Amino acid sequence: MDDSESDGCNSLPEESRYCQETTVCEETCYGTDVEYSYRFSYPRRGVAVIICNDRDHEGHRREGSEIDLKCYYNAFSHLGFDVLVLYNEKRAQLLESLKRVSNEDHSDCDCFVLAVSSHGDKNQYNGVQEDVIFTIDHPVKSKEIMTMFADKSCPSLAGKPKLFFIQACRGYDTDSGVDVYSTKASKKQDLPSSCLGNMDTIDAVRVIHFNNHAAMSIHHNKQQLIPNHTSSKNTANSSLLYETTGGRKVLQEQGVFMKPVIHPAPCYKDFLVMYSTPPGYYSFRRPDSGSWFVRCLSDVLLNSDGNTNLMRELTRVTGMVADRYISASSEPLLHDKKQTPVIYSMLSKDIYLS
Repeated sequence: MDDSESDGCNSLPEESRYCQETTVCEETCYGTDVEYSYRFSYPRRGVAVIICNDRDHEGHRREGSEIDLKCYYNAFSHLGFDVLVLYNEKRAQLLESLKRVSNEDHSDCDCFVLAVSSHGDKNQYNGVQEDVIFTIDHPVKSKEIMTMFADKSCPSLAGKPKLFFIQACRGYDTDSGVDVYSTKASKKQDLPSSCLGNMDTIDAVRVIHFNNHAAMSIHHNKQQLIPNHTSSKNTANSSLLYETTGGRKVLQEQGVFMKPVIHPAPCYKDFLVMYSTPPGYYSFRRPDSGSWFVRCLSDVLLNSDGNTNLMRELTRVTGMVADRYISASSEPLLHDKKQTPVIYSMLSKDIYLS
């Protein structure tokens, strides 16, 4: 058995908006003009909350999570943040801790950061697929966390950037990647198959048991999901009407697969959310060096002088994870796989952490 693991949001308030995945240009449009940059001259840089869980609800260890915690802590301390660590907290305890942070006065702060290293998954219920993060007892929807720091919930952060970094699985798919030829040599971080002590693992919980407190089904609740089949091509009807066990009617167009609708976590004004992996995919971690994503993010931020647009630096993080890493696992389905982080943004200005 190898020691690698993988990590993986119901309707939202009307004021909630969803982020779109963004492709970030290499050059900024406005340079460093103050008019087009967030103000970073308040007395305090701000609070950086780190949520780290080194085990799941059944007590299984997430080896390498302590390295993620150290990487996050060093990077945000280097940038001048007041770091708050929430370690191995239960769902109720975690939500209470985050509520206290949300209720604090952040008016003298430049911005806010929240970073996660934990198991994760996708929640599919009533035809909607959302992201969840696991605590040591019950899962928490990503939207529950992020909504606490929207302008209405945390007015002292209104108009200021809120940055979220999430190392967690978002499903069970893997990315085999493609061969890309370049004239420049790339620095790979792949491992020989014989290196059993450092094989990659995923941040997902393989077997999940929930009670009614969680009120969600993580794995495929087929009686609640929209039927995933098509009408016959020979039928005279142009569409078919199905009804789920919950009494919800679903219209299925002829010849069209009805798949669950993917709802990313809510993204509000002045939010940036960076996930370690796309929706539906595993996220990899190495027991002796930590998660691919957290390691690359830490490396970039620790070497930042604050004079480069943060979006450009985060694009570098995406490139580093995608180019430098390839998984090594004794499980064939997890071996020789790639990973690409994803950025969702509703920032309205540039960020310079100088």
